[in-house]
Amino acid sequence: MKKIFPIVLTSACAFAGASASADTKYNLNRTTTSGACHIQLSTSLPQIGVLLEAFDTQKAACDKALTLKTDDVTETDKCVEYTKGAKKDCKAEGVELP
Repeated sequence: MKKIFPIVLTSACAFAGASASADTKYNLNRTTTSGACHIQLSTSLPQIGVLLEAFDTQKAACDKALTLKTDDVTETDKCVEYTKGAKKDCKAEGVELP
């Protein structure tokens, strides 16, 4: 049993590293119920909401999210609000979401 744990741990670390591959995108998604936008890795499952656009960098996704702010809930291709996670992650990228 002691020999299995390091193998599992090594496999998990290798898998985690794979999620940051060149094919990984940052998806700008909008939830259909609240209109809140968030950004998540394209490899993250489940994808929450509807994909608005995919970006190569998180900063690019944050910059775009900032331009999509609206107060009109009928504009389904824009962001009525942003999730706490999106605000936190974008702030780390130098983008302040309202």
